[in-house]
Amino acid sequence: MYYLQIERGAPATITNQMLDIWGIDKNDAVNKLWDYAYKNTMEQNTLEFFNIAEKLYPYMDKDDFDTSLYVLSNKDRTFGVSLLLYDNTDILKDCLNKVKD
Repeated sequence: MYYLQIERGAPATITNQMLDIWGIDKNDAVNKLWDYAYKNTMEQNTLEFFNIAEKLYPYMDKDDFDTSLYVLSNKDRTFGVSLLLYDNTDILKDCLNKVKD
């Protein structure tokens, strides 16, 4: 399933009707949409890797949770798990180095 992100609003699911309007053959749609999604996501979404405690400290007592939980996402915090699909192993190496520090 692919989504269309308009500005920073809620994403819309791409439908067969949209593919017809855009002139994308349904048989080629998966490859084309993957290429578009990969390119646009890499260009438009800044990666964030942080310890969840950094975000929760202002709202909770430090002793209330385990501080070894890390989050890899994007600045919009939407579909962050898609970052794992990228063929850029440097992302995961950078995360590992931050955890070691």
